[in-house]
Amino acid sequence: MAKLVLITGLQRGNPITYDTATASGIYSTGEDGPASVTGFKIKSALGRQFSFDSTAVKATLVSGTITYTANYAGTYGNNITVDTALGSAITVVTTWAATTGYPTILITVPTGTRADAAAQILNSDPVASQLITASYASASALVYNISANPLAGGTNGSTLDAERPYGVAGEPIYLRVTDKVTLVVDVQDRVVQRSLQRNNWRYISLGAI
Repeated sequence: MAKLVLITGLQRGNPITYDTATASGIYSTGEDGPASVTGFKIKSALGRQFSFDSTAVKATLVSGTITYTANYAGTYGNNITVDTALGSAITVVTTWAATTGYPTILITVPTGTRADAAAQILNSDPVASQLITASYASASALVYNISANPLAGGTNGSTLDAERPYGVAGEPIYLRVTDKVTLVVDVQDRVVQRSLQRNNWRYISLGAI
């Protein structure tokens, strides 16, 4: 049985900046970190992708003037929900459901926001962009308030590929953790355990879902 936990990164790994006026290796600001520290990838608890031998399909949602597509094929994508609201600024916030860890992506935009602007902010968000991709038929079409809906139509296909050497159907989905990203992981998964052990100084646990 899975044990789902939220984790977030501690160091995003901004490019290193030296203060040449003092000495080599001294950071000129407190926000810089070693160039080699750019977060790490970890196996997602959302499910598995079917993108090789399978005839799998990506889950999608046409919501108003924007189409949202899961980044990987498989039924897991049907558990991703998108909500669009009107507000004072363009923001993207991802929350995770209790028990299941399924994500809901809330896109808030001011009245009169064009589809291209809303899609751009989602596709550049460090969390949401790892889950879905936004596209549009008309860049100038306006975004409006739409109730939350899950993506649909994702399938694992008729010929299931298998992860070598385990023979488990499908392939893992790996997402990147940084100090800008919070993700759900299954801490009872052996692959996840090894990733967490190798990167024990790069993240903190925010507790169980």
